[in-house]
Amino acid sequence: MARITGNFVFTKNFENLNSYPLDARSITQNYSDLNDGVSIPYPYSGMLVTVYADSASTSNNGTYVCTTPVRVVNNDKLYSQGSTWTKIGGSSLTGGTYVQSARTLSFSGANNNGFTVDGDLFDGYGLKQFVLDPTTLILSAITRNDEKITVNLTPVNVLFNYVTGGTYDISAGTITFRSVSGTPFPVSGFTTGLTTTTGATYYPSQGVIEFTKTGAAPAYSATGFTYVNNITVSSTTNAISGFTNISGTTPVFGGIITAVTGGTYNNGNLYLSGTGLISTGVTVTGFSTSVSSGGGIYTGGTSTAGTGATTAITATSILSAETSGYTIDLSGALKFTNSNSTTRTVGGIPSGSTFFQSGKTIQQILQEIFYPVDAPAITNASFSLTNNAGSYRIIGNVINVDFTATYTSGTSVASGQATVRTGAMSAFTYGGELINTNPQYTFSNTDSEPISNYTVSAGSNQWSCVFVYNVGGTPVDTAGNPYTSYQTLQFTSPSPSTAYTSFEGVYPISATSVDVSYYTQQPLTSSSDTIVDIPLKIQNNNPFKQRFIIPQLMGNVVSIYEPDPQGNYPTINFISKYSQTTGNFYVNSNQTSVPYYIYEYTGTTRGDITIRVIIN
Repeated sequence: MARITGNFVFTKNFENLNSYPLDARSITQNYSDLNDGVSIPYPYSGMLVTVYADSASTSNNGTYVCTTPVRVVNNDKLYSQGSTWTKIGGSSLTGGTYVQSARTLSFSGANNNGFTVDGDLFDGYGLKQFVLDPTTLILSAITRNDEKITVNLTPVNVLFNYVTGGTYDISAGTITFRSVSGTPFPVSGFTTGLTTTTGATYYPSQGVIEFTKTGAAPAYSATGFTYVNNITVSSTTNAISGFTNISGTTPVFGGIITAVTGGTYNNGNLYLSGTGLISTGVTVTGFSTSVSSGGGIYTGGTSTAGTGATTAITATSILSAETSGYTIDLSGALKFTNSNSTTRTVGGIPSGSTFFQSGKTIQQILQEIFYPVDAPAITNASFSLTNNAGSYRIIGNVINVDFTATYTSGTSVASGQATVRTGAMSAFTYGGELINTNPQYTFSNTDSEPISNYTVSAGSNQWSCVFVYNVGGTPVDTAGNPYTSYQTLQFTSPSPSTAYTSFEGVYPISATSVDVSYYTQQPLTSSSDTIVDIPLKIQNNNPFKQRFIIPQLMGNVVSIYEPDPQGNYPTINFISKYSQTTGNFYVNSNQTSVPYYIYEYTGTTRGDITIRVIIN
């Protein structure tokens, strides 16, 4: 990218006669000022700032270069906050700290640019996981940089210590386990004359699992268990809950579970949750959900329903003698649909709304009534270009004109949310005769541009300014969700906007309004005006008559009305009392000869009067 050239060219340098730098941003007292969001405006890559008296530590004093500028908006200006500042000079380390709990080694440097090293780099390979291949029984370790290290080349002997599943036949009193090698082996010695399983204990040293039951019960299968040493499962009637006594056990593929704190059952899977180094819990699968074989929902329990705050409607079914049960989401169970528009406003649903045409659940209806989400109030950004020449100027005059461009940021205001604004200005680009048309790059909301020795032309004298501004914040609704409409594009995808300013070049009307012996210029009016009120001074016995002149550019006078005693102008045409001739007059600084119509009152002597002239 080529260097961006400046707007002002100097052929001489500056001689600064005070004790401060020419750019006030180039020095600051404290190192914290560099990124406090209020001290350093408009940072840029390569910007140099010297910290000269840091209150925290003299080691922070020195000159810093901004390598990555990050800006935030504060009072419509952009300040440094989060920028990267690198101290110039000095690179030696001044100390270091090792934090055992975080396993990090931190160094501090003389250039105020310390750094932190992961402690695992000094701890062997930094192992993060062990993986046992269930086919080859080869154990591997995975390092923190994802390198794989083989721990053993001889298969691990886990034939009878890793149970992958099993089937229990209650009528035969036997259970058959599947081992990791795929070879099934039976385990016997169970008591079978009981109807209800109240618990089970597996003894890995003996290869025996004991079930505690009461009464007679049909046979059922329990397959697909993932086995963990020394787990004792306590359960009540046809339910599995309250897991305990798992302290110190080791799951099959690594990690430590220090205690099982609970569990859930869903779609044939039993999920055990515990504490310690375990991410997803232990899954026990293979349960049947039919009533005849256990695991079902039985009658005789209790059912409750609630709104679940404002996000769901649920029903909970609890078995007899239980304290917990199954929760079912009923949010979409009931829907109300009506293709007609609403006839009155209820809560957040306004009259005339088509809210129910697509069908709404009870949850959605209650949410919209009692907790409506409102759109933000958006005020559009505005752009104006003004001039100091007024509305009218005399054609041919040579004048100087000052132009002022003003940008007012748009706002998005939602109750309970921070005000969001459109982005800061980027550039003003003017258009028109004699004006500088090079882009004026600035973050300021206003800009001024003068022109000199401009000759006023007839009709509209017009200039323009194109405003280019940056991306601003994202509007949100009252719930904090991003809000989108045609008005939000000015915040997220702003397009350049153009403002215009102009004045009209005209020739003046003059009349004997101050003294009947000479003409006085009247307030300038548009050449397209068709009704003009003109004051005329009293004649007395003066030989001069009341007169007025109209530039031929405006047209002919077709009617002249005079006021009645109440100051009204009846539509009675008195133009016959006035004679019309033509003549040329010099009306501007260039002494341009301009053709005029001359009207002179020919009636009897009269006093002051303001006539109404109709021009066509």
